[in-house]
Amino acid sequence: QAGLVSYCTSVSFTNFWTTLTFLLAGSPYHYDSLIIGLFALIGIAGMLLAPIYARLLINPFVPLFSVVVGEAINITGIIIGTYTGKFTIAGPIIQAFGTDTGLLITQIANRSAIYAVEPKGRNRVNTAFMLMTFLGQLTGTSAGNKIYAQGGWVASGSLSVGFIAFSFLVCAARGPFETRWFGWGGGWSIRKKHKNSADGRGEEKRSELMPKEKDDVETNVLERRMSNTDKALDG
Repeated sequence: QAGLVSYCTSVSFTNFWTTLTFLLAGSPYHYDSLIIGLFALIGIAGMLLAPIYARLLINPFVPLFSVVVGEAINITGIIIGTYTGKFTIAGPIIQAFGTDTGLLITQIANRSAIYAVEPKGRNRVNTAFMLMTFLGQLTGTSAGNKIYAQGGWVASGSLSVGFIAFSFLVCAARGPFETRWFGWGGGWSIRKKHKNSADGRGEEKRSELMPKEKDDVETNVLERRMSNTDKALDG
């Protein structure tokens, strides 16, 4: 689920930033390369707001809810930018901010979900996740270029709308507490059952921790026991 959502989000992201250059360099804007490059500052603004997104939209909620929020922001920006971009520069600006914000929220939330899948094999899980992300970037760049050449800005933007719409179906296929591939077992809630849990399902057991994390936990336990022993002796 996380991989498919990341694939769709990456398609829309690279599709937008690839074809944006064509839009701004052509009619009706005819911007030079310097002005077009300044649009990257919009993405930096979204990154600076990441701590706020994490505190308000990611940490208190199950990852699935945060992903849906991120994709909702994403598709809103895409729709505005796609269908107004030929008439006003405000459209691409809103889309740039919405696309970057949606991608950021979605990716952070998805990583919280996947790391809880196999705590002892996080490298393998992350490799699979990043493979889907990379394939999405390739698809967005290639398909976006071809569709823009044939149908223009609206056609390429509509491709992104379709992929993000499909990501909502992927989210709907599996609930936040389901352990199987499909279904809504375990009930549903937008808030985590355990606030200290990465995926919101339950607190991580010590057996599920990485070796370094286990060492840290055992060291803390030993320090507390020694402290309690010293207090008892002093008493």
